[in-house]
Amino acid sequence: MEENEVVLDEEQKSKLGKRSNFATKRRNEILFLITLFAFPVIHKIIFYIGGNINSFTLAFQRYDGGLEKFVWTGFDNFKQVFNDLKNSVMLRTGMKNTMFLYLMETFVSIPISLLCSYFVVKKVPGHDFLKVVFFLPSLVSGVVMVLMYKYFCEYALPDVAQSLFHKKLPLILSEYPYAFPMMMLYSLWVGFAGGIVMYVGNMSKVPEGVTDAAQIDGVSVMGEFWHITMPAVYPLLTVYLITGLTAMFTGSGAIFTFYQYNAPQYCYTTGYFLFTKVMGDNASNFTYPYPAAVGMLVTLIVAPLTFLLKWALEKFGPTEG
Repeated sequence: MEENEVVLDEEQKSKLGKRSNFATKRRNEILFLITLFAFPVIHKIIFYIGGNINSFTLAFQRYDGGLEKFVWTGFDNFKQVFNDLKNSVMLRTGMKNTMFLYLMETFVSIPISLLCSYFVVKKVPGHDFLKVVFFLPSLVSGVVMVLMYKYFCEYALPDVAQSLFHKKLPLILSEYPYAFPMMMLYSLWVGFAGGIVMYVGNMSKVPEGVTDAAQIDGVSVMGEFWHITMPAVYPLLTVYLITGLTAMFTGSGAIFTFYQYNAPQYCYTTGYFLFTKVMGDNASNFTYPYPAAVGMLVTLIVAPLTFLLKWALEKFGPTEG
């Protein structure tokens, strides 16, 4: 009996030891996960949630230089924004250019990207050339692409015009009315890159047997594109359209890369206008409340439009057939 009791005691100790090792291992794993996720969670709380709360409160405040602190002023900043919409050339120009960029992206860039991606997938003649031309911006740094584009517009094109037509071109990247259209052209070209890469990947997932069966049944090329290819890329297209709308008034294109803080007024977008208020040479505590008020007004406009667009895309999107 005594020997059996000793054996049982050793077994119990072994079990207790295993449980202790398991608990220690489990505790170490939990500590590791807490350490791993602590930084991004804290970063999110401070710079996103805290930043948005601070932006919300700033919209109703102004900086008092005498007191050296922000004081509540009610809706004064919003009144200033509405007043500037009537009188400020930069803000009205920024709104107009922003709308132009969004419409170009939605109704020009995205449809052309879809068609070019479809041609690449179908391996039409010249599809390899399309790959090089449209994939190039996604492989090269954005700053390098801007430098190449600037040198092309400022040196190559004037030399070609002078040698072939004996005409002197204006400074198309800085003079009105050429600068902003040239910016739009650059944004259009660069915007193809990421879209085509993603669209081609989704279109390539369509089984060849499905397209072959459609061709045997007499489905036209555009019918195949709409009823077979489009449903495959439609979820991705929905993401692009919705995120494009949410970023409509905050994006500034490549204006900062081209001009830094000295963009011509006729090239301003809303995003660049707000950026100069916050990060420009004249930015200070006195200028921060104004862009906060603009951002809140933009949110009140864009948020319902985003939900409406999401509903429309889900209800009227293409279906397989």
